[in-house]
Amino acid sequence: MPSRRPDNFIPLLRSHILARLMDRRDYEDFTAEELDRVHIEGDRMFRHKTLRVNYTTYDMRREQDAINPRKHADFMVLAQEDDYAGMPYWYCRLLDIFHAYVRYDGPGYSASRKWQRLDFLWVRWYDHDMDYPSGFLERRLPRLRFLDASDPDSVPFGFVDPCEVIRAAHIIPAFAHGTTEELLGPSKLARRGTAMMDSDYEYYHVGIFADRDMYMRHLGGGVGHRGIGISVAQSREHARRRVRAVTPDLSSESEYDNGEVSSIHHTHGSRDLDLDDVVDDGRAELQDEEPLEDESAEHDSVVDDDWHPDIGLGGGLVAEEPEDVPERDAEDAGGYYDDDGELMDPYAMEGFAPL
Repeated sequence: MPSRRPDNFIPLLRSHILARLMDRRDYEDFTAEELDRVHIEGDRMFRHKTLRVNYTTYDMRREQDAINPRKHADFMVLAQEDDYAGMPYWYCRLLDIFHAYVRYDGPGYSASRKWQRLDFLWVRWYDHDMDYPSGFLERRLPRLRFLDASDPDSVPFGFVDPCEVIRAAHIIPAFAHGTTEELLGPSKLARRGTAMMDSDYEYYHVGIFADRDMYMRHLGGGVGHRGIGISVAQSREHARRRVRAVTPDLSSESEYDNGEVSSIHHTHGSRDLDLDDVVDDGRAELQDEEPLEDESAEHDSVVDDDWHPDIGLGGGLVAEEPEDVPERDAEDAGGYYDDDGELMDPYAMEGFAPL
């Protein structure tokens, strides 16, 4: 994602072309003289309707996603290392697909100055809501929103190399938060394929459970992904069961003061867990609880700490019968008996098929 906002479409396009030809990402260092040496043959760009992305799934299978500006327009790319912020992916909405023949004849370019075909995507960027706890540990879907077009420090639109597209993304509007007109004015181009031309939804959620491959891309550890996006260490961290965070309720003045949390408790069954009682391994340690009374404590005065192999299905110890045990009746002993009181073989009974 570029770190500065060009004045209009053409400077941004030239910055993207120059960065790809020179294999650079420092958009801020491009001078006006360098951008003027970027040429597009005949000042023509060719438009396409559909982008087809081939990718390898988590189980080493080949798949393809079809992305177009009118339907299924959202996709995901890898986040840059210098702007990771704990989120391995960036998300975009595709606005248009182009290719053009370009060249650069300025200083510092040693490659051939012949016309080269360049494919590029015109997109609108999503931004991660960093104030919203999300992910597997928080048990919440990541939340996005569009960049504010009125902010001079943001880049709401940009160009993307089609080779950087990982696959299509499932972006779900957060209907409960409503819509807003503050991020961008009326625009038919930026809202193609939608019924709303004057507003956007306030927030969006990333559907990380759209399919198995999408789930593994966010969980990590997929063999076919080759460690791209989520590392194995992060995947192991996601597998831990921890107490879910609570989003501060700013409307409540009793628990929160000026947006800062004074105390947070989490409900686990019928008991409350304090964050201070959570141990490092992710399991909650309950404190200040009265021990449960053992009903058998009155009968067993001696505790046996030795290991016994005769463990019943209920998890307790099976009591040994004394030597002098009175003979039990057939009804109390269980099993199947004939009229004479003899124990019968259940597998020899006609019409009986025990599991």
